[in-house]
Amino acid sequence: MSRLQLGQRRQTLDSTQVKFFPVNDGAEYGVYIEVVTRLSTQEREKLRATIDDDIIIKSVDFDPHDLPNIRITKGREQDYLNVYAALCAKGCNPVTLTWSLRLGRAALGMMPPSPPRANVLKGMVKKLDEMADEIRKLEKSGFLTLVVREEVEKLYKEKKVGMEDVEDFGEAIPHLDLPRWMKKKADMYRRWLAIASLRVSPKDGRKLTRLEYLFPAFYVRKATGEPCLSLLMRLFETIGIQVSKEQLSREFASLKRDYKWLRMLMNEKLFIVGQFTEGLYDVELAALAARLQEEEDGSPQRANLTRKAHKTVTK
Repeated sequence: MSRLQLGQRRQTLDSTQVKFFPVNDGAEYGVYIEVVTRLSTQEREKLRATIDDDIIIKSVDFDPHDLPNIRITKGREQDYLNVYAALCAKGCNPVTLTWSLRLGRAALGMMPPSPPRANVLKGMVKKLDEMADEIRKLEKSGFLTLVVREEVEKLYKEKKVGMEDVEDFGEAIPHLDLPRWMKKKADMYRRWLAIASLRVSPKDGRKLTRLEYLFPAFYVRKATGEPCLSLLMRLFETIGIQVSKEQLSREFASLKRDYKWLRMLMNEKLFIVGQFTEGLYDVELAALAARLQEEEDGSPQRANLTRKAHKTVTK
């Protein structure tokens, strides 16, 4: 084989080894159907983000009615009020804006579980295969057929389903074919091991550590239709959130592009806290100003108004 032919063959092999299908793309959900040995940088990052998104959404939740408070840096109270008012003038609800900051703080310190180690999954694959084979060997004589038939009749009477409704529905209900699904689960673990061998799995929910600033940024974009990066950066400086404008822009773009399920979770939480805001603009804003004034000069100015607004918001 000539050097040219060898190069052409290597190029062909390389192109067929990569079997990447988009994931979380609209209503579709792509999968790996072959062992993948090479990925482009873009494909690798998309896959890593998808796994990260799945880890976060499956393992993390918090009560939007019980959130930590934000802390305004001493001496920056007026700066906070100024940028807060500017964001409200652009379309943010003052109560929801505050709660979006609190939602971001709620994610701090949360540690979703890491994916299991490869040796643990390999051990489980072996157990599943062995157990499936053992069950099939035990049931080869057909001794269980009578019991299975009873279960089929019971399902038909309760759910009124038949062969036209359930795939492979005959004398045995598909979900009673335990060996089949054990083999299927073992195969799914093998496919995950092939993906994990590419070293694309994040060690933890990495985007979770960015929610402190992504939650308010996400809300501000929804409320105003603009990124308002400069105002957000000024707001973050007054409450101790450390992030550069470039990182904020980059992480927000990644959230919009790759984190479908996390965005759904964020929308859900913002919808809940949005119910706290009906008719509270003037009361809450006045209460906030009074509380900041108290912090600044130590006087109990309008303390009753502050307590009244807080009670109304948290009902």
